[in-house]
Amino acid sequence: MAKFSSGKYAQFISDRSGFAFPYQEMVVEWTGARVHTSEFEPKSPQVSPKPHGADPQALEHARPRSPSIPSPGILPADPFTTAVGSTSVTVSLDNTTLQVNDFVSFLDFTANSIGGIPKQKFSPETTLQTTISATDTTLTCVDSTNFPSDGYVLIQSPTQPSATDPNYVPVIQYEVIKYTTNTTLTGVLSGLTRGTNAPFRGETPPLTTANQHLAGAKIFGAFKISSITTTTKNNPGEPPQITVNTGFTVPVIIASTAETGGGQNVYFSPVGRGIV
Repeated sequence: MAKFSSGKYAQFISDRSGFAFPYQEMVVEWTGARVHTSEFEPKSPQVSPKPHGADPQALEHARPRSPSIPSPGILPADPFTTAVGSTSVTVSLDNTTLQVNDFVSFLDFTANSIGGIPKQKFSPETTLQTTISATDTTLTCVDSTNFPSDGYVLIQSPTQPSATDPNYVPVIQYEVIKYTTNTTLTGVLSGLTRGTNAPFRGETPPLTTANQHLAGAKIFGAFKISSITTTTKNNPGEPPQITVNTGFTVPVIIASTAETGGGQNVYFSPVGRGIV
């Protein structure tokens, strides 16, 4: 059978450089080219990358995020403007994301009055006249004259220790209640929907829990946004003009004078005040 020579004294021509090298120092690259050992180039890992599957993203014990509770925001200085004979107050708030039919409360109102409207009308607050259960559909306020004819209220009251647990630490209960009728003569809010919540920025926060509230519990009122105020501004791009929100209006009693005021650091808040 024929045999090949060992090439002890032979030479070969490199496929890469064309130079002559000792035959026994010839190697074959992955491309099939026969080259000298000094010219050998290994196969690049980029030519045949290893398979790579999708990165894992799902968590084994994932849980949905709890719904967020809207928080109060700050208004500009002297944000309230009244007009003679008007039953609405305009509230300044550039680029507001509030919407019609949202409900807002005003906190830290420092002015005694604006346009002849007393401070109490802007921040209605009272206390519960008699204890209510978790299922009552009416409640009696000490005074409901500053509250709108219908809407939402926030009621807060501490729990009471029982006779068998004198070391019990009271817990503050918060409940948002919707009412349809305000009988100011008797201070009765009726047509109640218990354990609800009021829309804010177009969304309704998580519902609250109906609880028993003892006489003396604090009750806070809110206002329904009746319109969003806007203005037209020049735009450097397209379109040449754009409409931007400048604030909103809420209904109050008739103003006797035209005035702008309210003080510094007045907050607008959801009915739940960032708590519920």
